[in-house]
Amino acid sequence: MPLFRKKSTAMQRGIIVAALLLLTACGPTINEQVYLEGKSTILVGIEIIPDFDRGPLNTPLTDFYQFSIVIGGAAQNQSQPRAVYHSEPRHNVVWMALAVDPGAYVLSRTVERARDNLRHTTVSKKSTFFANQDNPPFFEIGPNETVYIGTFRSQLGTQPGLLERRRLGNARKSYEIFPDRARAAMSKFRIPGGPFREINIFANHRNAHDLLIAPWSSRPLD
Repeated sequence: MPLFRKKSTAMQRGIIVAALLLLTACGPTINEQVYLEGKSTILVGIEIIPDFDRGPLNTPLTDFYQFSIVIGGAAQNQSQPRAVYHSEPRHNVVWMALAVDPGAYVLSRTVERARDNLRHTTVSKKSTFFANQDNPPFFEIGPNETVYIGTFRSQLGTQPGLLERRRLGNARKSYEIFPDRARAAMSKFRIPGGPFREINIFANHRNAHDLLIAPWSSRPLD
């Protein structure tokens, strides 16, 4: 299996995975790709935890905060994968599965978008880049394998805005591994049985982990 080369021009090609908390599963396309096309699966969780009770009249979380990740592939001829989603509102989690070719991948960057101004009129954007680091968080995936690369968690700190809307004051991120939850999510996607493996992609990448957990309030706008 080829190793990831951080200076490869293919790293510039990202797989953008938007983590929107209210998205739901959009059909068994991951099943079809894995079963019929021999693809492997990348599984990732996004957990967004508000600091207020979410009643029916509250501003939806995605109205003032969104989190996404970009995964870069090592192979230049990879086709664009289609992400499918499964929402677990009880845990404030969205699971995303991507059917990909076996090979090496890297967490290229994370992107946060938030309404953090009083009038709630503009969206601020902050990106955290990993692929340009000396030792970026990369991982490999084998044929017909499902690799769970962890759950990205954002703990929100909000403030009241105009017209009962919330606005972001801060977002503190962490990275967790929940293998049992990931295996349960696989059944929701109807991913065919095969090798399953969880990977802590930050295990040997302390600098990258420190970049990830830097709070919203401490980082500059893009």
